[in-house]
Amino acid sequence: MIEFPSNLGATVKPMMHRFLAIATLTLTVATASAAPWTEDEAVRQALQNASFTTVLDARAAAAGAAATGAGRWSNPQVAWSREQLTSTDSYQDIVWIGQQIDISGRLGLEGDAARYDAEAARRSQQQTRASRVAQTRRAFFALLFAQERHAVIEGWRQHLAKL
Repeated sequence: MIEFPSNLGATVKPMMHRFLAIATLTLTVATASAAPWTEDEAVRQALQNASFTTVLDARAAAAGAAATGAGRWSNPQVAWSREQLTSTDSYQDIVWIGQQIDISGRLGLEGDAARYDAEAARRSQQQTRASRVAQTRRAFFALLFAQERHAVIEGWRQHLAKL
């Protein structure tokens, strides 16, 4: 029995990973039975799965976008008011311009934390891809083993049928 690591992703259960790897291998081998598959071809097909790459790339992109925006100063504020003077028929215009200044260093810490989070997301993406490659290789070699075993059993069955 093939065992796959259970920490391949937070949102997908290990059983689903097993099913996806085996389904990918068996479906593509069945459709491309004219040319035998290689290990590299199986890995390439597994990594080109659109939903797999979309989820991984989206997580990394979201963390990168958060890192870009974190630690930035807030936008300046501009206010304008017009007041009528009581003694005359004239108006007074007042303009306020304000900018919040962080003197505690909070913005710098937020920026650092967001960059670390983006780096963690990128490393998690790499780890998940490496796990997918290992999982695909295990399934590929399990399939090769099953084919070899079937061929040997079939050969012995035919040999025993002759006796």
